[in-house]
Amino acid sequence: MVLLDVVYNHFGPEGNYLPTYAKSFFHRERQTPWGNAIDFTEQPVRDFFVENALYWLQEFNLDGLRIDAVHAIEDEESEIHILSELAHRVRTECTGRRRHLVVEDNRNITRFFAREGDLAKEIDAGWNDDFHHAAHVIATNETGGYLGAFDKTRFRDFGTALAEGYVRAGDEPVKVSKRETVSAPSLMPPTAYVVFIQNHDQIGNRAYGDRLNATAAPELLDLLETMLLLSPSIPLVFMGEEYDETRPFQFFCDYRGATAKAFREGRLGEAIAFGSLPEDAKPDDLPDPNSEGTFRDSQLDWRHATAKAGTRKLDMFRELLRKRKAHIVPGLHGAKGQAVNLRRFEDGVYAIDWQLDGFILEMRANLTDQSADLHAFRGDIIHAYPQDADFENGKIGPMTVLFAKWA
Repeated sequence: MVLLDVVYNHFGPEGNYLPTYAKSFFHRERQTPWGNAIDFTEQPVRDFFVENALYWLQEFNLDGLRIDAVHAIEDEESEIHILSELAHRVRTECTGRRRHLVVEDNRNITRFFAREGDLAKEIDAGWNDDFHHAAHVIATNETGGYLGAFDKTRFRDFGTALAEGYVRAGDEPVKVSKRETVSAPSLMPPTAYVVFIQNHDQIGNRAYGDRLNATAAPELLDLLETMLLLSPSIPLVFMGEEYDETRPFQFFCDYRGATAKAFREGRLGEAIAFGSLPEDAKPDDLPDPNSEGTFRDSQLDWRHATAKAGTRKLDMFRELLRKRKAHIVPGLHGAKGQAVNLRRFEDGVYAIDWQLDGFILEMRANLTDQSADLHAFRGDIIHAYPQDADFENGKIGPMTVLFAKWA
């Protein structure tokens, strides 16, 4: 399938003439990091974006949209939120097959993910940045910028992201009985979350655009990729990750004059926020985003895919995706919220059982350098990393992950 990344929260810094002839398109008092906020209380503004979404899905026959940074779309004053209206129009007017709507939302709210049977009523899924942040801190020990919030709780947060979805939820906890209060994210099925350990934002906004394999130990990276691809949420793999690409993906653009200067100087703040800047770094130390060389340096080197390291990683990804299709995907369509009926994640040792449609998916993992005691499997092992790993006498070896399936 093909999904398009669309930006409905701001316009770019150049070529936007709407403020000149349609001032009411923008909210006079609200600001975003990219200028005046768009005023979605105006019906023509709402129609502009809804019809744009329909245009891509109907005219170009795309399979879905990933809607960028919806936390910057402010529309709480309207009777129906613009995301709800957009989703309703897509669901009713794009016929013939399912179209997928995915959001990026740093508020981590789940109210747009409500289900009707097995399908999402509005938004299908949200990007789970918490999964990335916790995994990144585990893999690199970097704690600068926003990563600092995951420092002391990295292992617990990674387990929560695996088991429930968002870690730092924007919704209030939900009382499901007189005694039980649960997190709103856990009420959603696993397929309501897109998980990843690398993506264009998290690499491209780093100071030097370095990938995770530049810092993480190879065996730990293999372990995290295995957990990514065999956990029930929807895995996202960044370009080149499947063959262990080593070239960076740096922030690049093509501006001139004052705009080019602003982007170059703004890179320092971005690098600090993304926790990847040496303490003594200056703006001139970073790759110039407007340089053609920065763009060229960020292109994939396809020769790496046929080298020894590249083919090993490709083989690993192919095997994991084959097993995901055979063993896990059949249980996802009818999977419900609160799918976890066993959870333990303490200091890098994990035991999680997901109740999927028709079977239980069991995971036991040990991200430490010591053997650990864990709950025994009830099902048959479907994958082990390392390949010869086993689960004997209730113990799991260091740097090991095992998945089993029990019907």
